[in-house]
Amino acid sequence: MEDRMTAQQLKNSILQMAVQGKLVPQDPNDEPASVLLERIRKEKEQLIKDGKIKKNKKESYIFRGADNLHYEQIGNEVKCIEDELPFEIPDNWEWIHINDVSNSYLGKTLNKVKDVGKSVPYLCSINIQNNIIILDKIKTALFSDEEMDKYKLEKNDLLICEGGDVGRAAIWESEEDMYFQNALHRVRFINKISPYFFLYALNYYKNIKVIEKVSKGVTIKHFVQGSLFSLYFPLPPIVEQKRIINKIKELEPLIEKYKQTKVAPVSRTINKKGLKIK
Repeated sequence: MEDRMTAQQLKNSILQMAVQGKLVPQDPNDEPASVLLERIRKEKEQLIKDGKIKKNKKESYIFRGADNLHYEQIGNEVKCIEDELPFEIPDNWEWIHINDVSNSYLGKTLNKVKDVGKSVPYLCSINIQNNIIILDKIKTALFSDEEMDKYKLEKNDLLICEGGDVGRAAIWESEEDMYFQNALHRVRFINKISPYFFLYALNYYKNIKVIEKVSKGVTIKHFVQGSLFSLYFPLPPIVEQKRIINKIKELEPLIEKYKQTKVAPVSRTINKKGLKIK
């Protein structure tokens, strides 16, 4: 008898396989994520030296020990994190914190009394829905020249809700002038890292309540910067990131079609070509 599941359950299953390295075939010829990560570290060092980003005071380094377990070094302190990692990943992937591969911070704190400068459009949490940005309710506020430089969005910036529906996220895909306020994290990746892979990873973490667990507050949750930076994310090789993203985009219309029909059973099989939907 074939398994029946909702469209959301099917989507969750696909996201789970994506972040665990089970959605698309592994290619031994791919440049390992460890090489990519070392390149990113060098690029970040140069950006810090050039004054373009600030040095993280709690920079961490995640590595495998001689016992094949994962460890994390922060300053002079080293601890085993094997039990803290949410799942297993392929050998050519790496575990990271999102700030290891990006420059990330919250947006401008608005103050109608003290704000000066030019009136510009900005995004807040209501504009960020599940993987899409709603532009029909754009507000404006005064930003100084310095603030405009700091809080201007660039194409492929990942935006994550800090409050409200914590962890809801979308990618800014436009080149139009737009800014953001402090209800949003802006994550700008380094060295061709795909924002889409991390968007899907956030979707999965949100679905399994990981983001809710690390968020602060009881009745009103806040996904503060420390909570975002505390999460462990898998990092695949660049080319595998692209394969995963292409596969998910290929499957999305099939999931939507299944959601509309709600009658066809779904059969799940995993083989060398990944997930098949029948």
